[in-house]
Amino acid sequence: MKLPASLSYVPIGAPMPHLSHERVNLRRTIANMCRNITTLRGLEPLATAQEIEAAARQYVRKISGVQKTSPATDAAFERAVLTITQASTQLLHELPPRKQPPPTLPPLRRIALAKAATVTAS
Repeated sequence: MKLPASLSYVPIGAPMPHLSHERVNLRRTIANMCRNITTLRGLEPLATAQEIEAAARQYVRKISGVQKTSPATDAAFERAVLTITQASTQLLHELPPRKQPPPTLPPLRRIALAKAATVTAS
């Protein structure tokens, strides 16, 4: 199965192409996210690379107990996020479609909808 370019699978250990400004913006957004990891399978449109990475980052934070990385934990933390992001991307593309959409929207979509509503209300 051919993956969309934005969600392409990168082999474990290979450098993952990210723009530095996207990572900074994602980290700022994640700081405002809830502590629960939401279901990404079955979303319309499909989960974005940023949503998958945000879920991976939440997972790694939860299991490691690291909320804010330090120079001693940063490299290991980012490697774990990359590995979980890659595995999650592959998993989402290999699973069959859901019959029902997920019960909640991922945090990045809720934030985007709230911003859109604020702009529309202005």
